[in-house]
Amino acid sequence: MNFGAVEASGFGGLGTRGASIGGGGMSSLDMAQIAGAQDGGATGTAVGGLFRYDVEGPVTVPDRSSTLVSLVNRQIEGEDLLLYRPDAGGAAAHHPYRAVRFKNDTGYMLQGGPVTVLARGTFVGSGIFERIEDGAETFLPFSLEQGISITSHAKHGEKPLKLVAVTDGRVRCEVQSRRTQVFDILSRAKDVPERIYLRVGKRPGWSLENAPKDTRELHGAWYVPATLKEGKTTVEITDLHSHARTVSWDSQLGQDVLKLYVSNAEADSEVAAALKAVDSKRAELSKVRAEVAQKRKRKNELEREQNRVRHNIKTLGEAKINQSLARKFSAQLGANERTIAGLNGDIVKLDEQIHALTQQLKVLMQGVSLSK
Repeated sequence: MNFGAVEASGFGGLGTRGASIGGGGMSSLDMAQIAGAQDGGATGTAVGGLFRYDVEGPVTVPDRSSTLVSLVNRQIEGEDLLLYRPDAGGAAAHHPYRAVRFKNDTGYMLQGGPVTVLARGTFVGSGIFERIEDGAETFLPFSLEQGISITSHAKHGEKPLKLVAVTDGRVRCEVQSRRTQVFDILSRAKDVPERIYLRVGKRPGWSLENAPKDTRELHGAWYVPATLKEGKTTVEITDLHSHARTVSWDSQLGQDVLKLYVSNAEADSEVAAALKAVDSKRAELSKVRAEVAQKRKRKNELEREQNRVRHNIKTLGEAKINQSLARKFSAQLGANERTIAGLNGDIVKLDEQIHALTQQLKVLMQGVSLSK
């Protein structure tokens, strides 16, 4: 049978450096055989939501036989690597994939579908990719590498950037939210690529801090490269987002942003002076609070000691042989009670100081006003 033109949609033989990718070739084929296949030449046009390839020149298919029409048959830019995608679920949450990263520089849009992966003429796995536009990059995972284990955890924090406004003790500020994801990678595998890409989901308005060279942004996520060491490798990836927040002046974030403003040489002198007075009063309040905390701690220790002494006195009973020791415990009991009474008096006075200082601080903060 002889066809003057054949229409087809698909992905034929495609080679990468270190691996070859095809739409269903046999594992016995090597790169030389694939590269030597006949290139019929094809042109492509978009037809609605699909893509049509027109093969130039006749293609002969003998009776009672079949043949493969190769649409693309060339080497392209690519890389053999590891890919960690915990979003895939299951075992992929703890192990990376063996994968190929390649760029579609064929000049055509490639329809998605199943792909067979060969390495040095041997079948190593298969995968599926979605449609790839001309000039686009993609990752093709083809097998799970269980010789490498990955665990991860996240650390969250906020960093004050600048003071925007202060009104009635409420602080309007610009802050930077930070998320650091820590990946602990333990490798027991041999003959695996050194480079691994870690997938980090991208949230709207967030950006990577100090993104390494060759970081990719694909399909709403960052793919961050790292180099594996023998044994354990730890990788930290931080993304951040700047936004406005309103907090109370006495919160930790409120205190930090007010201190940041005072340290700025361009700060309003009157506002800075008022905030310094607030900070001085707050330091005084913190000192009193620390003192009362110590006295309460000592009081609690003595009360526990009193319970122990009373138990000892009860255990000794009224036997004459124990009377001397019982009198000693009774004296200790009385001394502790007097100390506790003194601590109670000190605590009451300190609580009154705390109340007075708190009111003074509120008045000072109400006198601070800043708007921009």
